[in-house]
Amino acid sequence: MELTMKRFNVYLLITMLILASCSDRNNVSSGKERAGAGYPADTAYIHGILNRVKNNSFENADSALLYLKYALTRCNKVGYNSGKSEALFLTANLLYEQNKYRDALELYNQSLHLAEEQNDILLKAKCIERMASVNLATGDDHKALKLYYNALPLFEQINDKEGIAKVYNIIGLYKNSQRKFDTAEIYLAKAIQLNTEIGNTKGLIHNNGNLGYVFEKSGRFEKAEQLYKAAVALTEESGDSVNLPMLLSNLGSLYLKMGKKFDAMTYLRKSVSISEHNQDTSMLASLFADIGELYLDNRQIDSAVSFLNKSVFCAKAIDDPRTQLNAMKLLLRSDTMKNDFRNAALRFNTIGVLKDTVYARKLQHSLRASELEYENQKKSSLIELQIQDIQNSKQQKQLLFGLLLLASITVILLALVVVLRIRNNRRKQELFEENLKIKDLQIENSMQEDEINKLKISRIEEEIKIKEREQVSSALALEQKNELLSLISDKISETIRDTGSLDTSKLKEVVASIKTQLRNTSEYDLFNQKFNQLHGSFYSDLTDKHPDLTKSELKFCAYLRLNLNGNQIASIMSVTPEAIRKTRYRIRKKLNLSKTDSLEAYISSF
Repeated sequence: MELTMKRFNVYLLITMLILASCSDRNNVSSGKERAGAGYPADTAYIHGILNRVKNNSFENADSALLYLKYALTRCNKVGYNSGKSEALFLTANLLYEQNKYRDALELYNQSLHLAEEQNDILLKAKCIERMASVNLATGDDHKALKLYYNALPLFEQINDKEGIAKVYNIIGLYKNSQRKFDTAEIYLAKAIQLNTEIGNTKGLIHNNGNLGYVFEKSGRFEKAEQLYKAAVALTEESGDSVNLPMLLSNLGSLYLKMGKKFDAMTYLRKSVSISEHNQDTSMLASLFADIGELYLDNRQIDSAVSFLNKSVFCAKAIDDPRTQLNAMKLLLRSDTMKNDFRNAALRFNTIGVLKDTVYARKLQHSLRASELEYENQKKSSLIELQIQDIQNSKQQKQLLFGLLLLASITVILLALVVVLRIRNNRRKQELFEENLKIKDLQIENSMQEDEINKLKISRIEEEIKIKEREQVSSALALEQKNELLSLISDKISETIRDTGSLDTSKLKEVVASIKTQLRNTSEYDLFNQKFNQLHGSFYSDLTDKHPDLTKSELKFCAYLRLNLNGNQIASIMSVTPEAIRKTRYRIRKKLNLSKTDSLEAYISSF
């Protein structure tokens, strides 16, 4: 028995040595085939396409994508992995520019895998940086920042200053969004220095514009003005008509903050002129809204309405509900200034619909980002499984080839080994597939639970919005009724004083009825009922902490909790604005608030 086992081990060792030598021969012969006479011509053709894409020599993106597809086919045919990885990267860039983030991310992953196999550090860094940009565009800022930090040491390893500057620029913007202005300034200054060294004008335009935005956000308007003007000058020199409208718009917004309305209007109109030439509808929607708001601040209502209507039209054309919502709010303000309450009411309803649309878009965007992340992880797992299957297939082919060479010596022994090995592999494959199915079922159950939770949250949020709208509508209706009754009462009283020929006794009865209606609390009780449904613990929490508040003061606090202003509360409670000011003073005193404390903010905390 021991002798048989020793012989078996010797045969197995000889078999493995033969298989290794056969594998080496196969690889050598395969390399010779790839380096045949047609190989240089194929690689030259592939490089020609890649260079044309890099130089933007094609008429449009679709033509470039078609030629890149040809290049990928040729790369697969001749086994040119270096060209394949570059073609995948350029294809992903074009898809990213078309906002096809899911397809772009998949190709970046494939290119990154090939770059790691070839130890191409520059391409690896570029892929990671582009993947970070995709995640940034889809709203996953945390993962995007992590990928940018992963790309940075790779760019530094090969001293790619353009790539380093690009990462510094993005990190600077992220720090600015976190209001870490000093850190943002340091990163952007480093980016400017690197782009200056390599003469990257396009990068300098972005860096100066972003650093100017940091200074603007931090209140350093003079420095922001200098940088914006420097960026505008560079853009005009380079003939970049795409970035110029944005820089002019930023400069106009800065002048508006500095109180230089004439300069602000000048730069905003320049930006409009260039955007109209570029047919940039998205930019025009924002610019028209800014100009309309500026006219509205100057009480030039007709001009403001004209530009705001243009903003709404452009926003609808590009399906941008957020910009449309901002323009509609300004139009509502203009209607209020003209006392056109009928149109104001219509716009108020439209604004409510747009708010729901914006929220739905945010929810859909978040869902897409989650789906993209899930698909990315799933495809990565599938790629690993495919690689493992390929390796298993190669091993089986090598084993069969070796068994054929030794069949004349140990046919029975090798046949037994093959049978046992095949059975073992099949069993492992079955177990692996069963585990994979179990994992897929677990993932599917988890996704269904997440979807149910999202639907529950969405339904609860929708119910809260409906109740808030009902409550505000009730308060506004009460305000309008009181204003009307007060106006009628004043007119009748004035008529009684001015004309002595009318039947004053009947008119006084009407006035008394109106005042009785003003003191009627049934509608207020209905308001309290709806308010308690939405803010059930408001009164109890407030009275527990401040038991000396009266019933009317609690009512006043409830109106503040709904974000109503003093004039609206005065109309609802049928009192004068002076009485409202006194009530606010008494409440602030009872709540022990200092002069710097906001009464509205304190009430909103309950």
